[in-house]
Amino acid sequence: MKLIHLADLHIGRTFDMKSMLADQAHVLAQVTALAKERRPDAVLIAGDVFDRAVPKEEAVALYDRFVAELVLELAIPVVAIAGNHDSAGRLEGMQGLLSKAGYTVQGSLTRPLAKVTLFDEFGPVDLYLLPYKDFHGMRGLYEIKDTKEDGETLRRVLAPAKAKAGRKILMAHHYFSPSGEALDESDSERRLFLGGTDVVSSSVLEGFQYVALGHLHKAQRVGRDSIRYAGSLLKYSASEATHQKSITWVEMDGEGNVSIELLPVSPLRDLRRLKGSFQELMDPEKGEGSEDFLAVVLTDEERIYDAYARLLTRYPNIISLTYENIQESYELRVDSSALQKADTQKLFEDFFEEKNHRPMNPEEERFMAGVFEQLEEER
Repeated sequence: MKLIHLADLHIGRTFDMKSMLADQAHVLAQVTALAKERRPDAVLIAGDVFDRAVPKEEAVALYDRFVAELVLELAIPVVAIAGNHDSAGRLEGMQGLLSKAGYTVQGSLTRPLAKVTLFDEFGPVDLYLLPYKDFHGMRGLYEIKDTKEDGETLRRVLAPAKAKAGRKILMAHHYFSPSGEALDESDSERRLFLGGTDVVSSSVLEGFQYVALGHLHKAQRVGRDSIRYAGSLLKYSASEATHQKSITWVEMDGEGNVSIELLPVSPLRDLRRLKGSFQELMDPEKGEGSEDFLAVVLTDEERIYDAYARLLTRYPNIISLTYENIQESYELRVDSSALQKADTQKLFEDFFEEKNHRPMNPEEERFMAGVFEQLEEER
């Protein structure tokens, strides 16, 4: 069994109102080219297909083209689940006619777990689908009343699938970690739960030959090589500047033994940290500006007047500006015309986080997504 494991596409993502659709189209084309060359048995997308619950039309169109090329032109099945950024209903509503061609998307958790059976020269492989669902809702769906422990809840949800014989794969969008071992997180990963831990022990995943995970943006193993986060294809925050983004290629033999290959992707525009004094960064003799996304760190001891706007003349894609030696140094200036073009929902999310010192939780996001959807329909 040969698989491409992807996750956290976040199609429609912006950096301070700078669209990343061209960048996302560029890396998705590399996935398609790899699929055409190596002919996997399926492409797995482990959640956070879109960056928000109500994606813009151009984001939906890009994803549609990507899936259509895989399932219609290359005849390669695609299986996707919803992540915490996705709207389950909207994602499932996108199957349409492509479902007959090999596109499966599971937005909502089901009882029992939804399953897709794939076939290779060794026979069947059962692929179980665990889209994002908060644990309170999970306990309600599965009528689990005698425990509020998240690990035990998930253990019971997965037990029937693990009891089945044969080769098994699980796709899930949650935060798992080996006991006592920290994983690499990034600033762009939205917390799954507030008011408590959102991490579940990866011991509950034993029993599956491969576990295709989504949520963390760095490609990494979780205890063993065959439990993996694919990571995002692009860098989505300054904390990911040193990440090497990749496509996860998975092969499973007839006994269920798994081998992993990480194939680097080449971004259209990289995301880098750029550090130096204002004078150094503006010096034309030290090279031209850059189209990359840049997290700029100024080493000046005093604030520079209108530094952001002046740096933009050389570096048009600055995503943040900080001073290394001055506290409370964040500076970002946006003119009124840029605000008029802004994504209203994103502006509201940023405003909410600024005022409440936390991001919106999934329930608040779903509520506001409905509000913005209604406003859009009434325009």
